[in-house]
Amino acid sequence: MQIQYQLDSQDYLESASLHSPNITAKITYGILTFQVMWMLLGMSIGFLGRFSWEALLALVVQVLCWLPVIEIQKFFHRRRLRGLWKDESSLFRSNTASIDEEGIMFQEPFSQTHYPWSTFRQVKESKQSFLLFVSKRHFYIIPKRAFPDLAQLNNFRDLVKDRERN
Repeated sequence: MQIQYQLDSQDYLESASLHSPNITAKITYGILTFQVMWMLLGMSIGFLGRFSWEALLALVVQVLCWLPVIEIQKFFHRRRLRGLWKDESSLFRSNTASIDEEGIMFQEPFSQTHYPWSTFRQVKESKQSFLLFVSKRHFYIIPKRAFPDLAQLNNFRDLVKDRERN
C-alpha cells in the first residue's frame, strides 16, 4: 500500500505532546497535588483544632489560583511549538510512504529511506496520527487522513500491532 501526505501544524502539535509532554506543566501539577494533599491532611487532623470552613475555603482558593497558572503554561508551550513548526521547512514537504510486510519506505523530495519493521522501537497511536519511533527522539508521523479509506487504516493498524508482538 502506498500513501501520500503532507503534515500540518495539528499533526506536529499532537505528535510533540505525545512525544515530549510539557515538563513544566507536570511540575506544576505535582506542586498543586502536594498542596491539595497538604490541605486535606490539615483538614483531616482537625486544622485549627476542629473541622474548619476556613481550611476548606483556603483549599478552594489554592486550587482556583493554580488553575490559571497551568492554563497559561499550556498556552505558552503550544505557542512555542507553533513557532518551531513554522521554522522547520522540511516538515512542509510532501511525503510518500510505501508500506508492506517487510517494512516502510519513506520517500521525500530529496531522500528515500527504507525501514524494516524491526527498526521501529515503538509505535504510538493518537486521534490523528501514528508515531513510528526509530529511536527515543527520532520518529516519523503518519497522519490517519493519509489513508484513503477506513479499511486501509485498519490494515495498517493491524500490521503495526502484529509487528509489535513479534
